[in-house]
Amino acid sequence: MKYFGGLPVWTIVIAASMTCFAVGCDLGTYSARTQETIDPNIANSVVAAPEPEEKKKARPQPKLNVTGKWELDFEATKVECLAKLPGQGVDAAKTISNLQEMVLEFDLESDGSFTCEESAMGQDNEIEGNWVLNGNKIRLNQTHNNGAEERDQLTGTVEGKTMNLVKKQDKVSLPIMLRRIE
Repeated sequence: MKYFGGLPVWTIVIAASMTCFAVGCDLGTYSARTQETIDPNIANSVVAAPEPEEKKKARPQPKLNVTGKWELDFEATKVECLAKLPGQGVDAAKTISNLQEMVLEFDLESDGSFTCEESAMGQDNEIEGNWVLNGNKIRLNQTHNNGAEERDQLTGTVEGKTMNLVKKQDKVSLPIMLRRIE
């Protein structure tokens, strides 16, 4: 639909026709004179009406697919640790040194469960749990560690092939950055 001056062009044409009929002018002459005063770039462009806010909010967002394998992205985690840990009273260098030796691989299943193989400081662990995705926010709920019941939680966001997680322990929020490998 074409718009002119914020109004659909058809309303202007009807108004012009009614004016010509009322005063007895020739519609062809009126139309020609009107076209001279209208900017052709505006008159010939198509302008879509703005979408109502409630429709924008109601539109379903594409669902992220987080199933598959994710591994620790050491370099990204190191950057986040250096930026965030010193303000929490934590020795970032020591934490990074420990993380450098860590192998961390998550496998998120489509049924909402996950397993994680962790190897750190000479100890191997198999962690199990479930995950919940709400928009781009994710929560990993640990239920077992090496078969024994053990509760823990990681929360964060997913952006493309990156998962930005935080592990809260006491008063410390440890950033853990994962990247998709499958």
